[in-house]
Amino acid sequence: NITNTSDSSTINLGMFYNNSLSDNLDTINVSQYNRTASGWESRGRTNISSSEQSIRLDGINSFPFITHGVVNYSSISPTLVVNLISPNSSVTLCGGDFSSCQLNMTCQYNCTGGGTCSDINIFAEFRNNSVDLFKNISGSALDQLRLNGSETNPHSVSNLASGSTANTSFIIRSNLAGSNNTIRCGGDSSNAGQSIGELWVNISVNAFIDTSINISDIPFGNVNPTTENNPSLSNPANLINTQNSNTLIDIYTNATNLTSGSNRIAFLNLSIATGNTPTASTPLNESGYLNGTGANQGYIENMTINSSVQLFWFLDVETGQTAGIYNGSSVIHSVEDGVAP
Repeated sequence: NITNTSDSSTINLGMFYNNSLSDNLDTINVSQYNRTASGWESRGRTNISSSEQSIRLDGINSFPFITHGVVNYSSISPTLVVNLISPNSSVTLCGGDFSSCQLNMTCQYNCTGGGTCSDINIFAEFRNNSVDLFKNISGSALDQLRLNGSETNPHSVSNLASGSTANTSFIIRSNLAGSNNTIRCGGDSSNAGQSIGELWVNISVNAFIDTSINISDIPFGNVNPTTENNPSLSNPANLINTQNSNTLIDIYTNATNLTSGSNRIAFLNLSIATGNTPTASTPLNESGYLNGTGANQGYIENMTINSSVQLFWFLDVETGQTAGIYNGSSVIHSVEDGVAP
């Protein structure tokens, strides 16, 4: 403990150190003990002699009544800390168009302790319910959440100096409709260990349906009276439940009468099939939908994501049908599996 009672406002403090510290000359300093922080604080050194096992600090001009000693300092390994910063509250995806099914997931990482955090990888992770283990979000078609487009996971990021902070973002999207999804961030470093984010956010996913068909009309060209099973010139049409969808779908369909002025061809003369077999085709309804209007009564049931079906239309023209250009409309309605249209 130092109290200066000399005429000088500064003193030079010399101390001796144990021989066991001789191999660590670069890390030995004169230090003072901070009782509040319960730790040693280096005050530096002016000279050190290995032969005398002595160390000196000159020019001390503050004299707190505090313990001084010779302390050998060792480097502190860096620590990587990773956390999810956005979103920071529960999110529901697929509330509108396909862009509403996507989410920017931002992870913040910082390096604490001594030195640089090297070879850092940041992970976007999720689990589907409270009992599942977290795993990396991937491109798997079996998971509720997946990476969007060319997104990768993990992100290999630059080395980070101690005390520094950086962010990296992942674009993820819905893959299967449902709830009880939880996301978090994680990371690892070759010299700073692993880090699991403390902030977890719940993600719910509404059903999203995206279908396409490669035709805009169903033409039959010139057909004669007293003929059956005239094929549409658009056969076959390809109906797709695209990979943007996140649910199985059911397909409902109907048609109106074909009319030319006051003349008509009844809607029952128009039939649909999923193969080029007219005898297996089914006449369309005008009111309601073919097969019914209840749940699970679709013309096509349980159509999987990223799958397609071919559609064929056939037209019967009755004897004595008046010549003309006949037009009508047909509806193809896609709904979530198990939901009424």
